[in-house]
Amino acid sequence: MQRILCIEDNPQNMRLVRKILKHHGYEVLEAVDGTSGVEMANKEVPDLILMDINLPDIDGLDATRQIKDNPALVHIPIVALTANAMYGDEERILAAGCDGYISKPVRAQQLFLTIEQILNSRSVAKPQAAIAEAVNNTGTTSHAAVAADTTGDSMEILDWDRAIHQSEIGVDALREMGTIFLEETPKLLKECQDSLESGDAPSLRRAAHTIKGSAAVFAADQVAAAALRLELLAKAGHLDQAPEACSELERELDRLMPLLIRHIDQAADSKE
Repeated sequence: MQRILCIEDNPQNMRLVRKILKHHGYEVLEAVDGTSGVEMANKEVPDLILMDINLPDIDGLDATRQIKDNPALVHIPIVALTANAMYGDEERILAAGCDGYISKPVRAQQLFLTIEQILNSRSVAKPQAAIAEAVNNTGTTSHAAVAADTTGDSMEILDWDRAIHQSEIGVDALREMGTIFLEETPKLLKECQDSLESGDAPSLRRAAHTIKGSAAVFAADQVAAAALRLELLAKAGHLDQAPEACSELERELDRLMPLLIRHIDQAADSKE
């Protein structure tokens, strides 16, 4: 059984990737930050690594460089997982040693085909072409489309059907992830508020980034957009503008939560 190491700090994204990979017969190794991910790569020597770019300690690109600097690990293909890719990000990702990247939210078929293309390739020397082909065949979001996803006028509070379609994990699994979202997101919002009060921009950025990634799983575009705005303000150090953005995020979450609860309850009722 081929083993894939997923280095991802967002529980929602980790759960999604785990379900997809296990469904296709892969053994999944998990790490929640860059430091432990590098350690696990050294210890386990997996067949492939999925690397989140935004990690809480060392970022994914630094972790990639550390892995690729090890002669015993340099052969392992690394696929970056990134949300809201900007112009120039692809060059930075590839320059760090990644063999390609997949845009979030992760889609099951896209992830599976990308991994299959790489692992089944006779030569790992040209994985970028394999990834590009897999991405093009599965409708990966372009840089422009990523931006449109979070800023378009037609954003819905929650598009449950699109969430099921894009994740391809089934209603039951999405319902379980929704329950986790309902439990964890209020804690993350509180972390945003506390970080803002204490002037802790890195923690604010981290919490907002996690909310953004989790909301994207459910096609909750307005929450994802509000969280992205807060994340970017924190990243730029513009904390004077962050209180308004944090309040906007809270308002959007207040709109989202009842709808998500309703869809979860309806999914549970239909199962019965």
